[in-house]
Amino acid sequence: MENTMRGTTLEDQAATLGNQALHATEKIKEGAAQATEKITESVEDGMTVARKFAHQASATFDDATRYFRESDSSKMAADLTQYVRNNPLPALAGAVVLGFVAGRLLRRD
Repeated sequence: MENTMRGTTLEDQAATLGNQALHATEKIKEGAAQATEKITESVEDGMTVARKFAHQASATFDDATRYFRESDSSKMAADLTQYVRNNPLPALAGAVVLGFVAGRLLRRD
């Protein structure tokens, strides 16, 4: 009779451990599914931002292309002069960067 009780106890313990393992596996499965959903949402959000940026960049390049095709050099010079008058600090910063790049290009041997 002792063997029967011990056997039942071992069987109960084995069943309990099996159920715990199954429950833990389900939790891991649910956690992985939630993580996958969050990653997918993040990627989709990133793609949306990238699409918007690409669209804005394309529109800006189209505008710049149109400007260069439709404007003559005197209009461009007048527009540049007006920009410098309206935005002296960014214009100065741009001139410094342009001068640095030109110096580096001319210094290369």
